[in-house]
Amino acid sequence: MVFGGNKFELDENLDVYLEKEVHCPVCGRKSAHVHLKDEALSIDEKQDDSFISRFRWTDPFLEHFHPYYFHFWHCIFCGFTGERNVFLSSKSADTNEDASVINIYQQSAASDEIIKMLGSYIRYPYPDYPSTLSLHLLAIYIQLLPDEKQINFEKVARYYHRLSWIFRLERDRKSNEQKTGFDDFMSKYENLQTSITNSLSNASEMKKWLEKEASIKLHHKNAALQNEKENLHNLFLNISRNLNDVLSGLHESYQIGLAFKKQAGNYHGEKIESPFYEFSSYGEYLLQIKGIWPEMPVNEDGAIQKAIESYLKIIESNFFEEKKLKTFRLYRMVGYLYGQLNDFEKELFYLNKLLSKAIAYRDFLISRLRHLEIIKDDRINAGAIKSHVNKTNSIIHDATERKKTALDKIVVRDNEKAKNIYYDNQDKKRDELAKMLREANIMEEIIEKFLEANYDKKRLGILKFIKLNLSAI
Repeated sequence: MVFGGNKFELDENLDVYLEKEVHCPVCGRKSAHVHLKDEALSIDEKQDDSFISRFRWTDPFLEHFHPYYFHFWHCIFCGFTGERNVFLSSKSADTNEDASVINIYQQSAASDEIIKMLGSYIRYPYPDYPSTLSLHLLAIYIQLLPDEKQINFEKVARYYHRLSWIFRLERDRKSNEQKTGFDDFMSKYENLQTSITNSLSNASEMKKWLEKEASIKLHHKNAALQNEKENLHNLFLNISRNLNDVLSGLHESYQIGLAFKKQAGNYHGEKIESPFYEFSSYGEYLLQIKGIWPEMPVNEDGAIQKAIESYLKIIESNFFEEKKLKTFRLYRMVGYLYGQLNDFEKELFYLNKLLSKAIAYRDFLISRLRHLEIIKDDRINAGAIKSHVNKTNSIIHDATERKKTALDKIVVRDNEKAKNIYYDNQDKKRDELAKMLREANIMEEIIEKFLEANYDKKRLGILKFIKLNLSAI
């Protein structure tokens, strides 16, 4: 069985990558793999989870690739897929958990339908976007082959996390296309709004001048001029009404545009829609595999959720209990990923856990340092302890800032939920409205402000209340 091995021709004179022929750790046959050199690209921006969001290739010829396309190495003969170190180091396959993965793969690959399906349509060693997704899924599936006790969940978590990045590439591409269109929409909206507002202002100035001239002439008791003044008033009243109607319609169009943008932003079915071999699309191909591998994620949110599950298994196993900084970083990552899913309550939960454990550890270290000042002990490295204090303080500071950001996001989200409930039910009694707001799990401070606003509306009258800026609540 030979797996995907379609090549993409690159300029042989390029020196920003290495093409290495390496023996497969499973079947022993040689195949070519691409290793990007450090100077192949310049990274301009990384997101909080290390996702490379902006970069520049040294050679523009590589612009249709992404660095993530080359992370996993793949044997075009037996289909084995893993990180570069597994292919390059024979020791890794003999001395650690990779050995069990390789042994099980050797036994099951030939008859495993999922391995066959994922490996059959991979372009390698220069993958395209669908091939990159398949490589990540195949690498994950291979790591899950052993019994659960033998699975390296740290590695599985990283692989799922990397898979979410690949889905994010497609989401960001679509978001950028949508953003460009919406920016153009907003530019036209603002130009029209400015033009109509200026027209209203100009019409008002014209009306004032003509009324002033008419008032001067009316000192002569000219009945004809009196009629003209009334006609003038009615004319400008109609102009004002018409322009205000246009402004109202324009604002309605703006609201519809915002709704379209919101729907596009919530789109998470990142599937390749163009035909894919004998399948109608790559998305349809993925769904067929999901039929025999139900746990397989098919979008970014699904990949993030699986990454979280794996990270939590590491935390719960206490595998890194002695490596406090590593454990703290795992908590921070879980919190961040929940934030990516817009589950800000769980993000806060794990950030609070992190802060509690990190502060306790920092205080313990400081206590040890104070003890060393009193009782000298050359066996203990005070410099190493101070280094851990500094690193822990950095983690505490970062978690505190993330906590503030998560709380701000909860306020924005709850304010929007409260506004929608309020507008649909503003004629309800105070107790009924309060019950509906609390059932939606909205923050108590926001509930109280909306209930107070509802009281003000009834006291001041609907027309005056409409002018209040609820967005400031």
